[in-house]
Amino acid sequence: MKRFALVAAAAVLVLTLAGGAAFSQDVKALVDQGLVNCEKGRFDQAIDNFTQALKAKPNDASLYNYRGRAKYAKGMNTQALADYEQALKIDPNFGWAYNNRALVYFTLEDFQKSLEELRLAQKAGYKVDPEFVKMVERRAYSKRK
Repeated sequence: MKRFALVAAAAVLVLTLAGGAAFSQDVKALVDQGLVNCEKGRFDQAIDNFTQALKAKPNDASLYNYRGRAKYAKGMNTQALADYEQALKIDPNFGWAYNNRALVYFTLEDFQKSLEELRLAQKAGYKVDPEFVKMVERRAYSKRK
């Protein structure tokens, strides 16, 4: 599950930055299990893990982002977008959520919207793959013709 290689790396970073008391062991365990489930293609279980974590930390943008990633991997694009939107309501500068919305719009072949989301991700300081940006630009341009 290539889509979750970055998720696992980001989870380590988020968990490290979050610190001990701020990120309870129960939530950490649920996130870890959710990431394992994603890597193994068990997206329903991952969604359940992230949903349970959200019950403990409902204002954690990263948890909505993780759940959105699991929903996206399962093909639940509309639901994934809703989770990314919630993440961005909590943290309007969460570049990873903008990037993930760009991936959903790309999948839906709304290349112009995908490009807009990539620009927002960049503006928020998220490092977007420049080759992906070029590809989206080409597709957005060709679709306008």
